[in-house]
Amino acid sequence: TDAGAASRQLHAASAWGACKPDEVLSGGSDRSARVRLACSRGSLDLTVDVEPATGKVRALALAPSGNTTCSQ
Repeated sequence: TDAGAASRQLHAASAWGACKPDEVLSGGSDRSARVRLACSRGSLDLTVDVEPATGKVRALALAPSGNTTCSQ
């Protein structure tokens, strides 16, 4: 994955405050998963795609859950 792009997404997501895993939305396999994160200022959805042979992250995406926005 592009380390710079992942870093920018994580920095942008910091506006949602402290987060913890909430529920698995899809996947959960050795290849990819989509997980809802319960954050102190709203919810985010984390999508991770992993290369099964190496365990390395190929893609990472964070997005506001549904129509929610950060509530600062």
